Amino acid sequence: MTNFITLSDRIINSSVVNQLAINLPNDLSKRLTKFQLVNISKILKLENILKNVLTFNVGPESEGPIHIDVNKLDLFNKPSKFALNIPIAHCNDLLVKWYNSDKSILDVPDNAIPEFPGTPTLENKYAIEIEKTDCLIPHIVNINTWHSVINHSKSNTAKLISIRFFEDRITKDELVKRFL
Repeated sequence: MTNFITLSDRIINSSVVNQLAINLPNDLSKRLTKFQLVNISKILKLENILKNVLTFNVGPESEGPIHIDVNKLDLFNKPSKFALNIPIAHCNDLLVKWYNSDKSILDVPDNAIPEFPGTPTLENKYAIEIEKTDCLIPHIVNINTWHSVINHSKSNTAKLISIRFFEDRITKDELVKRFL
């Protein structure tokens, strides 16, 4: 089973990425405003199905923890199972890796990612890498599986957005059809 689907850059092309970048805060660690979210959903024609947009700065020569995108402090809300990741700048050396593990989210700590409290993280010794992809063009990625993000650039901070969806309003297959 693949954890990512590579999308055509024919639909989410450099012009679209430039429009998206204009609607992002200068500091990608800041939350997007409702106005920015609405604009992004209109640019991508994802009105009424876009749940939120996470923005990421991944520093040079950095590797994030292995994690699953769920909040253990709030398991009653339905977490997204997939996301649309769109590179914004300097993603040439950025990778996403997925892992298998015998550990469940309830077996591991949830304090390694200060920006996202409650996110379960997995020690490398419990992980077996099963798949990876670059982040040069947009992908639909599984986020409910153990994964990590690695920037191999010696000097550039990679910038990308990760769009989450109301999955009762769109399935992964329907999203793929929109962007292939």
